[in-house]
Amino acid sequence: MFGSLIKLAGGLIIGAAVGVAAAAILAPKRGEEMQNDIKAYLDEVRNAGAVAEAQRRAELQSKFRAAKQSGPAELLAVAESVDIAYFLEATRAELPGPYDVSLVEGSISTPHDAERIHKVRRQSKLLVTIGACATSGGIQ
Repeated sequence: MFGSLIKLAGGLIIGAAVGVAAAAILAPKRGEEMQNDIKAYLDEVRNAGAVAEAQRRAELQSKFRAAKQSGPAELLAVAESVDIAYFLEATRAELPGPYDVSLVEGSISTPHDAERIHKVRRQSKLLVTIGACATSGGIQ
């Protein structure tokens, strides 16, 4: 029995050594080099996202400026650039956050409302209240 344990241990050691040698021979790059490549790729993706965000932000700002100067007709052009995430009067669909801008109307009158508005706030870069109820807590 003791002899079979020695054989098992020897087999495990030899197997591990062969595995390490095969990995070293077959690995496309060293670990540090692979980590650097992955980091560089992630930096490229992050930079491309930042550029796309800046371009989209500039495009939307331009549309908003044009709408402000031209009035209601241009507002429709801006509306094409907006996704409505939750508006029961228009649709039953609800898009998940995060949100760039959230427009909130109505009062908070139940614990569920309070929980929901906190969740919306956490997911929004900007939250805008509309009307007396949302702005100053009008009584319902």
